Amino acid sequence: MNNAKLIEVGQAFLAEHPVGAVLTGMQLLRWAEARGGGSYLESDLLIDRVSLRLSAIRRHLNATGASRDLPEANRFCVGFTDRSRTNFVVRNLRLPLAAGEKRQRRLRPAPLLDLLNAAPPPADQHSGDVAEGSPCDGSQPDENMLLMLRAAVKTAGRAAGSMSELARVLGLSSAAIAQWKRIPAERIVEIERATGVRREVLRPDLYQGPTLINALAIVRAEGYRVVKPRTSKHFRRPKPKDRVGPTFVCEFADGTRTRMSVFSSLENLDWGRGERLSIAAYQSRWRMRALAQYHKQNGGLRLTRWQYRESAINLIAPVPPAIIAAHFEQDGQMLAQRTNGSAP
Repeated sequence: MNNAKLIEVGQAFLAEHPVGAVLTGMQLLRWAEARGGGSYLESDLLIDRVSLRLSAIRRHLNATGASRDLPEANRFCVGFTDRSRTNFVVRNLRLPLAAGEKRQRRLRPAPLLDLLNAAPPPADQHSGDVAEGSPCDGSQPDENMLLMLRAAVKTAGRAAGSMSELARVLGLSSAAIAQWKRIPAERIVEIERATGVRREVLRPDLYQGPTLINALAIVRAEGYRVVKPRTSKHFRRPKPKDRVGPTFVCEFADGTRTRMSVFSSLENLDWGRGERLSIAAYQSRWRMRALAQYHKQNGGLRLTRWQYRESAINLIAPVPPAIIAAHFEQDGQMLAQRTNGSAP
């Protein structure tokens, strides 16, 4: 077994499985049994566990594909298709560059806004001057469109510097431009060249920008990936609590009273939840009293977490006494009451 034989086996593997080929673990094992004789793959097949056997075969194939004795076009690596690590895929391998060697940088796609701004108008749109009496201008625009057309006149004036400057560029008087409710169709191309404002902005009733389908096609053609947004299945934002639940007031047989807010609907009060919270509050008070007594007896010495684990003090709270009375209240009004665990 030598490296030359392993390189020969690796090139045979690449010839039968070109870059991009996907194969299962069983297919890889069968190929190694048929073509791996006389190389390190022959000893890999003697491993008992199938997962370790596949890992050893993949490791030796990757070592072969990364050899600098091979031209860059013949270098490869065997990777996994997904996290399950059940299927394998053959990929092209790019090794680190040698000293003084430079790799050509991949050109980044153009920014999205530049792509959409440079997009040509749809085929059915006008490409030059449009006469005022053209068929596309025959329909009466609605109120929103009229507002957009009047705003477009002001936009062209701001782009030119002022209305007077726009009138000077067009060879008109300021009074004539002040009477425009919309930019005349025969002036669209001239104003677009002078101000840089696109014709879709100057006359949206005559020209339309690229549709969503055309814009997506342009973006995809430049190498961008367009996917729909989706929410994660593992993380969901908790619903906000728009109300504060009623207060559960509980009285124990030894005279201790607890007050706990319970997240419960007013129509169906959760008595069991209120009792569990009251018992937990009772036991918490008992532990706090036990700790305070321990600190007082030991001169304010506090317990470390190791002393908690070594049971330096017994913090196991006793079973609370029986509940003799309980009721729900909210905003000073009693909603329901129970005595000795039964409804009145």
